[in-house]
Amino acid sequence: MTTSQNCVKVLFDVIKLAVRFQKDVSEAWIKAIENSTSASDHKVLDLIVLLLIHSTNSKNRKQTEKVLRSKIRLGCMPEQLMQNAFQDHSMVIKDFFPSILSLAQTFLHSAHPAVVSFGSCMYKQAFAAFDSYCQQEVVCALVTHVCSGNETELDVSLDVLTDLVILHTSLLMRYATFVKSILDSMQKLNPCQIRKLFYILSMLAFSQRQEGSYIQDDMHMVIRKWLSSSVPNHKQMGIIGAVTMMGSVALKRAVSPLCLSPCFRLLRLYTGEQNNGSLEEIDALLGCPLYLTDLEVEGKLDSLSKQEREFLCSLLFYALNWFREVVNAFCQQQDAEMKGKVLTRLQNITELQNVLGKCLAATPGYVPPPATFDSEAPEGVPSINAGGPVRKGSVVQLGPAELCFLLDDMCWKLEHVLTPGSTRRVPFLKERGNKDAGFSHLCQRSPKEVAVCVVKLLKPLCNHMENMHNYFQVGSNFDSKNHQVLLLLKVFLVLLVGKREWLCESFQYLLNFQQSIPSFQCAFVLTQLLMAISEKPMTGWKREKMASLAKQFLCQSWVKPGGDQEKGSHFNSALHTLLCVYLEHTDNILKAVEEISSVGVPELINSAKDGRSATYPTLSRQTFPVFFRVMMAQLESSVKSIPAGKPSDSSEVFDSRPVLSICLKYGRLFVEAFLKLAMPLLDHSFKKHRDDVQSLLKTLQLSTRQLHHMCGHSKIHQDLSLTNHVPLLKKSLEQFVYRVKAMLAFNHCQEAFWVGILKNRDLQGEEILSQASAAPEEDSAEGSEEDLADSTAEVGLSTAPRRP
Repeated sequence: MTTSQNCVKVLFDVIKLAVRFQKDVSEAWIKAIENSTSASDHKVLDLIVLLLIHSTNSKNRKQTEKVLRSKIRLGCMPEQLMQNAFQDHSMVIKDFFPSILSLAQTFLHSAHPAVVSFGSCMYKQAFAAFDSYCQQEVVCALVTHVCSGNETELDVSLDVLTDLVILHTSLLMRYATFVKSILDSMQKLNPCQIRKLFYILSMLAFSQRQEGSYIQDDMHMVIRKWLSSSVPNHKQMGIIGAVTMMGSVALKRAVSPLCLSPCFRLLRLYTGEQNNGSLEEIDALLGCPLYLTDLEVEGKLDSLSKQEREFLCSLLFYALNWFREVVNAFCQQQDAEMKGKVLTRLQNITELQNVLGKCLAATPGYVPPPATFDSEAPEGVPSINAGGPVRKGSVVQLGPAELCFLLDDMCWKLEHVLTPGSTRRVPFLKERGNKDAGFSHLCQRSPKEVAVCVVKLLKPLCNHMENMHNYFQVGSNFDSKNHQVLLLLKVFLVLLVGKREWLCESFQYLLNFQQSIPSFQCAFVLTQLLMAISEKPMTGWKREKMASLAKQFLCQSWVKPGGDQEKGSHFNSALHTLLCVYLEHTDNILKAVEEISSVGVPELINSAKDGRSATYPTLSRQTFPVFFRVMMAQLESSVKSIPAGKPSDSSEVFDSRPVLSICLKYGRLFVEAFLKLAMPLLDHSFKKHRDDVQSLLKTLQLSTRQLHHMCGHSKIHQDLSLTNHVPLLKKSLEQFVYRVKAMLAFNHCQEAFWVGILKNRDLQGEEILSQASAAPEEDSAEGSEEDLADSTAEVGLSTAPRRP
């Protein structure tokens, strides 16, 4: 240990003593770290101190874990920071190994991908930096995760072991016995996980011949046992283990349509491996004809029997799987002739998919054959002899249909690899527990490897986007290009998030496409994309541009390709998001809400039954509850954040149940916020600004009186969804009355306060004669006889003499 290392060790020993015996030291340090909001503010010292506190002070352990987890989720403590800590200060943090192990185990249980990744990185760094005892504990913990049966823990732990066996083969070899014990829990693994496990064991078994021989024996025994089993699932496990262990062993089997694609995949992988990626030896399979039945099915399907329609569907499934496998095999070949044939096969795929869609619609109850090698369904499909050659495509240029097919395929793959599991789309029905079915080869690559590969495609993708922008600028019909724009935006959305160094340029680049967005769905995805790649919180010109863009989309009339206006639940959900983006990023939320309420809503009220606002075409009678809900929620939130004493209200309402429910709920929240934030200011402003205070309270009473009418309406109609809000609302209104009285008492003007009884009225202001109940309310008018005669149930302020 060098002198500098000794000094660092002594320094942390002093900190450890202070944390252990002085409670305020640890709490102050945690608070300081917690209050740092930028990644650049955090240093290696912060992470080491958190580990030190977690290890030393049991009382602050939960709090320390919470702070560390929060910082990881926000990106304030990247994995590079932890790597620097292990590399530069391993002698110090080795003392905290129990805490490191505990935190890593806890983080692998998290639902947040960044926290899980941080935990796996802690395992890898601890294994690389510490002694044999710590290494053994890390391996045992990882094996425990694998055997737990939890899907996320299992995948992450196998990935960590894979990295360790690649980077530290000789070190991991010492603990091969522990890794080998996973073979006893093979039933919990899916095919992709089995492939990972056998890769790890094969690396250990064949890297050092003498030490790995006993692992080889165990692997041979297990594989022979599975291959000889009559259970299809066990036989499949044996095949995967044998192929993985031996690398490129071809299992000779009778070829059926079901086995055609998997066998070809094995052949092309072997050929590419032997010829440095070249597939010239088998290029005849790319262009060879495929014999099918007559595919002119238009108007003929009804005349076919059920068996014939199912036969046709299966035939198309096998053909599509074959073409997909062929395109996968030859898409990276550089020969010009091969590229042309690949484009032809892409055209074949899009054509056959259209035919298959028609056949499936005419064949209810049809169950397609297994389409992936990872499927556990038994084989045994009879051979199919079909006649009639397929029509050869003469076009070898990438057309709109082929581009959509490739973009859609890329979206599925990127979402599967780069997005959290809870937000992934499910492309087709899968058997429970096998979430990687259809993506087994893709999942052998890490998310980083996939991202690096796709990043190379950004330039041609941008070229496509610019071409479509120019296409719309000349006024062309958007029907044929709309789906392409939508898919391109989704690809950018998945890919650009996380590439922080590109984000500023990407924001401005994508903003240039706002004038050529062809549909509301594209507008929504573009908004999502710009929000996702912006720093949080958004400031400056980006915030202004974001508000302007969202308002532009709200003020635009959106129609479907058939000419109908956009509507429905998906439209309402996207509209909710766009309106939130607008109100959250506009400079003056109160002015924005006022404009919608005073311009858009009156336009809607005065329009025809199926009309909409001229200024805000997205505001219709169907979408009014969406606008109203968002505006009320944003108003309530705004009242809590703006300086006290700056109230805002919008009392333009329709009397439908959703609108009344929103009004009752957020009306109460508004009154409560006014009591908490505005009334303390009025206490001290009344003497100098009495007229303004009275005017403010009188204006507010118009809203509280309307809320009281809504309560009466709810009780008359006995609507449970509305009456549930009434007790809490009335309590808030009563508190408001007494709070005004307290304000007057504070300013020595109690004589200006008088109380009456407010009559129960309906939404139109008509008295409800069937109810004798009443509720107190205040009135900020100046107590004239006319006011009292108009409503004999008022509480008000009388004119009081001014005090010096």
